[in-house]
Amino acid sequence: MKFINDSVIEKIVRQGAHQQYLKKTDSAAKLIKNFERIKGEMTGLECVVLDNQNSTNLISSDRPVLLINPFLQRKRINFGKDGMFQMGILLLLPISPEKILICYDPNIYENPCTINSGVLSEQDVEKLNHLSLIHFLASAGDSNADTLTPS
Repeated sequence: MKFINDSVIEKIVRQGAHQQYLKKTDSAAKLIKNFERIKGEMTGLECVVLDNQNSTNLISSDRPVLLINPFLQRKRINFGKDGMFQMGILLLLPISPEKILICYDPNIYENPCTINSGVLSEQDVEKLNHLSLIHFLASAGDSNADTLTPS
């Protein structure tokens, strides 16, 4: 029986890790390119990055973008509430456990950076994580996702 030398195994693992890195880098570049492509279609939205300095991390999933419209939700309008071109849209994207990108309609909402100096409160993080969980479960086909309540 012939054994593979440790240095050969290490080389194979490094090559595989490098290939995974290249794939992820390529994916990130594609995401940025796609965002730049649709950015023009989202004119009217302002974008800011808020900091999470709490002990609780922001969560994310394989479907991290949250698109909500609390403005029209409160108005109980009977047509779509989450189209990209509707007034009152909020686009939320956790970009790390400590940061979230928020694109908002400045005609409806105050700049989030003016609230608490752009730093998320513990309650903000809990609500965002709850919303992320509901979004993830709904996208996975869980029909009870919207009935979840925060603990």
